[in-house]
Amino acid sequence: MGQQGKTATKQMNKATMLLIMLSITTLSFSQGSVNFSITKYGSYEVPHSSNNYYVISFPNQTQSQLYTSALMAVTRDFVSAKDVVSKVDNMMISVNAVHRFTERYSSFSLTYDINYTFQMEFKNGRVRINAPQIVSITDHYGERVSFTDCATSSTTGEVLESSKREFAFVNGAINHILSSMGSRTNDDW
Repeated sequence: MGQQGKTATKQMNKATMLLIMLSITTLSFSQGSVNFSITKYGSYEVPHSSNNYYVISFPNQTQSQLYTSALMAVTRDFVSAKDVVSKVDNMMISVNAVHRFTERYSSFSLTYDINYTFQMEFKNGRVRINAPQIVSITDHYGERVSFTDCATSSTTGEVLESSKREFAFVNGAINHILSSMGSRTNDDW
């Protein structure tokens, strides 16, 4: 094999190794996290699944330990947590919160407050996160608006790409809580 062949082989090996490393990084990042997507009806779903929830495994942690660490994370992450959290001790935490977002256009912008809720249920070694629900959306005047009016295309009825990104805020909020709880992987309830 000539010098050119050896160089090409080395480059292929480097590219293959880089691809393997990126795949491992992507897989390890996605383990133990949620990725709900918003539908054109204004509800969240687990893509490509018949379940409407994620189950995250926390090996060697009891139900009580998981509940306590989740409650501590929620208390740290939400302003006035006592006002947004309802709970059943050691079994379930329900978070009811508001997220504000601004939709920017070329000559103006619109601000919306999204009131949403999500629940976390606990078993030994596992946490179940049910799909979040949008309770209401209000505009900058405090008037209620429908999901369709603020997030879907008036011509196709599909969720706008900008709205898909904006409504993914729930994944960040939930994944931040999960990351505060320690080592985890995706599992089954």
